[in-house]
Amino acid sequence: MKLGTIVEYICDRQIVCGVVLDESPKKLRLLTEGNREVSLAEKRLIGVSRESVDISGGRDRSLHQLAEVVSRREALQETIDVFEIWEFLNEEERWFDARTIAEMYFGDNPSEDQISAVGRAFFEDRIYFKFDTNRFYPRTVREADELSKRRKEEEKRERMLEAGGKWLRDVMETGGGSAPPVRDELIEALKSFYIFGKESPYY
Repeated sequence: MKLGTIVEYICDRQIVCGVVLDESPKKLRLLTEGNREVSLAEKRLIGVSRESVDISGGRDRSLHQLAEVVSRREALQETIDVFEIWEFLNEEERWFDARTIAEMYFGDNPSEDQISAVGRAFFEDRIYFKFDTNRFYPRTVREADELSKRRKEEEKRERMLEAGGKWLRDVMETGGGSAPPVRDELIEALKSFYIFGKESPYY
């Protein structure tokens, strides 16, 4: 692989952008957008750009160029309507790679940033397409509905626990604090945690 190639991989459930500094038979040495050097197996890459960074300009210059790339890709990601794409493809029973979807969405010859943005948007959404390294499979209407409902329930639970946690901290610190609107549900959640532990539906 050419030194300076821009690549992407997944770490801690996030897409990380990096540039290839060196290559050995089994590993790549990368400089990441977070200014870390990591050793990574090539098979872990989810995206290999046709564009590259001139690493001869030094580390700071490479990081600056990487930051610009990430900024463009994140901005493009915000413009992608995953649901709209899914509506068009949900009856297709096959895998699609990010480049193919980018061609459908942005037109012929999509840029490397557009291809990456598609991958990022689909990876983050996870409701409408199954994800496998760098390809995507449309979920059925039933699957998407179930996942959408589950996500809404999880978001509601997170909001409840956040509000409840703040209330409990206020009570412990000041002996007072306004009870949140979800007080009764919070108490039920605490009971459930106490009785069932990890088996609690609130876990």
